[in-house]
Amino acid sequence: MKVNIRLLVSILAGLAILILFVAERYFQNLPSWTWYLLLGILILFVVLYPLLLWHEHRFLARMDLGISLLREQDYASKLARTGNKRLDGVVELFNALFQRLKEERLRFNEQAQLLSELIEVSPMGVVLFDYNGCIARLNPAARIQLGFPKGEELVGHTLQEMQQLSTLTIDNLNIGDVRELRDSSANVYRVTCESFFDRGFMRKYWLIETLTDSMQEHERNTYTKLIRMCAHEVNNTAGSLTSLLDTCVSFLGETSEGGIYAEALASGEERLHELVSFIGRIAELAKLPHPEPQWHSVDDFMHELMARYALQLREQNIALTYHAEEPNMAFYADRFLLMRVFENVLKNAAESIGKRSGEIRLEVVHQGKHCTFLVADNGMGITPEQQAQIFMPFFTSKTTGQGLGLLLCREILQQHHFSFSLRTASDGWTRFQIGEIAYRKNT
Repeated sequence: MKVNIRLLVSILAGLAILILFVAERYFQNLPSWTWYLLLGILILFVVLYPLLLWHEHRFLARMDLGISLLREQDYASKLARTGNKRLDGVVELFNALFQRLKEERLRFNEQAQLLSELIEVSPMGVVLFDYNGCIARLNPAARIQLGFPKGEELVGHTLQEMQQLSTLTIDNLNIGDVRELRDSSANVYRVTCESFFDRGFMRKYWLIETLTDSMQEHERNTYTKLIRMCAHEVNNTAGSLTSLLDTCVSFLGETSEGGIYAEALASGEERLHELVSFIGRIAELAKLPHPEPQWHSVDDFMHELMARYALQLREQNIALTYHAEEPNMAFYADRFLLMRVFENVLKNAAESIGKRSGEIRLEVVHQGKHCTFLVADNGMGITPEQQAQIFMPFFTSKTTGQGLGLLLCREILQQHHFSFSLRTASDGWTRFQIGEIAYRKNT
């Protein structure tokens, strides 16, 4: 019912009351029908006005109910019909709007839930940022790839603020940038920065793809072929040259004038043997034996390391110490291969300390059924530029290095399926960490 009809009835009733008041006061001789007419208008007003108010109340009540349902987002409810044709038209329009909103919301929720589940189980890391560049969400894969500890609250912080907790050197990427990053555990990742629109505003997100297996498989195949080819050529050439040099040295040694030449040839033969030995050490990578793990005493293993290297390191003014959280425990690994890892790590730690006095600490930390071996030194440390390359084939920061020691460590630890990392912390100590080693009470 339109409001102007109610106003019209109100105006007529008001005029009738005003006329009655004026007539009674100033006109005493009005016809009787006039009084009846005015009385009829008043009675009509008394009857129609509440009826008009009731229709308006029903209309407004329906609107209030519809607004309440919209505010509560209760799209499953519907407004009931009233029997009034014009009011029911509004009700039908409202119900149609509710049904459409319900269907769109249901479709949106289904799509959002599917997308959320896909993000959670995706092997590719996904990091969503809010409008201020802070982390709004990241899936489990991204948390592992970035090296953030479990249970650490990251939402609401920028990646730069959480840099100390990450094993990756995190750069600020712009939309469209693609970077390859390496962490302290020889893992390789491709990070792509893209954007999407949320409520009309642009937001960034990262996609992190793990390239470790494919990259290392390619590296392994490349250096294996190279090593085998070099070893084959060097050994064949060295064999014939060694035989020829032996013959020449023997012949010249029988003459009085040939002594100086014999010494020169003998020196060359010695250098040839060193070359063959060097190629043999490199060839070990191509024919690294498959690990045969067994249970070994942690204390015996560490005490053997101490016996081998403590005295040698002491002569270099380097103290070697060992500490275990719990004695008489055993670990599950190939003792021979793991010993080679520690030999390379201790050698690198001693070279990092150099000629100045320093300290190397061996530690064993256990967590439930697994333990972590730590080798920490207070040497020169690893620069951010070196961090991304330390486990790459033939990379070395030393003038006489060959770039094979950490590569050998990487291959051995990956064959054991151990986690590992090498990085310099903010306290200045460089730590080589080997984790996820099976651990139990020694019997």
